[in-house]
Amino acid sequence: MGRNRSDGRIPQGHSVAWTMIGLLCVVGTVLSLAWIKLLMTYASSMIRVALWLNVGMVLAFAVSTFSVNVWAALFFLVMAAINVWYIYAVQNRIGFASANLKAACAGLKQHSAVFAVAFVLVLQQLTWMFLWGVASLGMHKLFVEADPDCDREIDLASRGRSHGGLCVGLPAYAALFYMLVSLYWGQQVLQNILTCTTAGVIATWWYQPNAQKATVGALYRSVTTSFGSICFGSLIVAVLQALRTMADMAKRRASEENNGGLACLACMAECILSCLANIMEYMNQWAYVYVGVYGYPFRTSGKAVMDLFSNRGWTAVINDDLTSGALSFGAMGVGIVTCCVGLLMVRFSPVEWFTALGSRMGVYGTMALIGFMVGLSMALILAHVIIAALHTIFVCFAEDPVAFNRNHPKEYEDLVAGWRQFHGDALLSAYGGSV
Repeated sequence: MGRNRSDGRIPQGHSVAWTMIGLLCVVGTVLSLAWIKLLMTYASSMIRVALWLNVGMVLAFAVSTFSVNVWAALFFLVMAAINVWYIYAVQNRIGFASANLKAACAGLKQHSAVFAVAFVLVLQQLTWMFLWGVASLGMHKLFVEADPDCDREIDLASRGRSHGGLCVGLPAYAALFYMLVSLYWGQQVLQNILTCTTAGVIATWWYQPNAQKATVGALYRSVTTSFGSICFGSLIVAVLQALRTMADMAKRRASEENNGGLACLACMAECILSCLANIMEYMNQWAYVYVGVYGYPFRTSGKAVMDLFSNRGWTAVINDDLTSGALSFGAMGVGIVTCCVGLLMVRFSPVEWFTALGSRMGVYGTMALIGFMVGLSMALILAHVIIAALHTIFVCFAEDPVAFNRNHPKEYEDLVAGWRQFHGDALLSAYGGSV
């Protein structure tokens, strides 16, 4: 690559950085789509590859830390051995996970437009975060105008020297709570719109294999008739997340002030709120499948999911899904490859391009981090779609396996064979000999 452009000017600083970030987004998207394509085509093999990839990553950590800290290297070696043992222990479950993944991917292949919906919703989420940031700055400006000593009060309060003033009192905390709820609520709503849309698409494929524009119909229902249910469940999680964040802030502040009692109480509150938020998020994953499939209200959907798996003894089945872990490790792999691409881009670019950005090593680190985060984020977006499709397969098979046999006999045989391999007792107790 030449050092000078034809017009004699050299691209400098931030324009080059933004161009490279854009290219990394393209690379991350392409790699993510390639990973998902491989996962769709070679489900069983890719699950095994993902499991062994985890072992390879742990071994790489062991090798890289051996010269720095022997005990840390030994710890990673032990973790690698545990992972190898785990892989052999779950060999008989891989067929089960693969069968469910193939069924989910078969539906997504026929209605791949849902992936485009995922990317559009991510762009909307980024827009929402930008608008929220602008609103936060405006909120801060209002407090500063109302109390000219606002910045000084915040600085003193952060060092435990003052607790008075408008900007560190109840109005400020109420405004902070409101802003946090709005941030998390918007994120949850957009995420759950995607879950409901994916569930609606897979349900349409399950019951109406020749339906046209299934993605458009599912998205329409998600943002109209089911939008109230999405907002209600999302608000519950958002409030818990906001309270957890405020508890974490209180813990940090108490630690800085050496207030052990308050720090302990805040830590306990954060732990409890974190558990509650995680439980609600887990319930939402399944409840919104019912919202997307049948259009039930949120509370009815949550009860239906719990009753379904509780009454038929399938609660343990949910916990045996290896695919979520495989998707996460695959996303990590995409992030690492994109990170390497970022490093190569810097390596083979002229030095003069980065003069305005500081040292060459600093640019290496920045582009590597950005590349990893971009690749990881893109892969996780697509992984979220597949996980939602998997959950829908679980629910639809539990509700009506006969319809699946009628509309997709080949996929039905593969799915039933996978279930019988590891969960034949669950099938027998739920349906007897009818499947």
